[in-house]
Amino acid sequence: MKNAPVFALGLLLCLAAGCGTDIRRVKFQTPALAATPVENKLPLSAALVISPELKDYGIMVNLIGGKARYPVGAQLAKGAQDVAANVFRQVTVVDSEGAAAKNADVVLVPKAVRSEYNITNPLKLLLVMEWTVLDRAGGQTVWLTTIEAEVTETSRLFGHGKLESDIFQRTVDELDRKALKAFQESPEIKRLSSNRQ
Repeated sequence: MKNAPVFALGLLLCLAAGCGTDIRRVKFQTPALAATPVENKLPLSAALVISPELKDYGIMVNLIGGKARYPVGAQLAKGAQDVAANVFRQVTVVDSEGAAAKNADVVLVPKAVRSEYNITNPLKLLLVMEWTVLDRAGGQTVWLTTIEAEVTETSRLFGHGKLESDIFQRTVDELDRKALKAFQESPEIKRLSSNRQ
């Protein structure tokens, strides 16, 4: 093979340079949370901070000769809005803590703090979100929790794309369900609600 040295040099340069980042989009369905009846929501107004960092969040995966980025921030932001809307009677979305609505009882700050995606067999996706609840009146942290969701699935020879979409959907859905449950069971959040009445 006459071109073997050229190919080897090209491969070496590609590996050294990282060959860029491949953007891999995943199709998501509507979030899986069922609507909470109004009478079961907390009688509080909330300002939900959906920061540009959360909206732009992507899961990075190292590949041979480059990287892949799975942009999931938009779906995490949708899930955070869905969780908040199922907990509080009134939710206003803002893009920073400084812009939090002055008339809201609490400020909610969701952040994506960690993610891991194993693309070899079995596929394994981990997503970790941190939720902070601030009392607007004093700006004090009322509640801080970390929610973790992990899904593992054995890869098949065919249908990898569908399986990948499924594992992302299931992980985000589990993250949202766990966050909603944590809010509903939090003594601190319940106490804050009773203090406002």
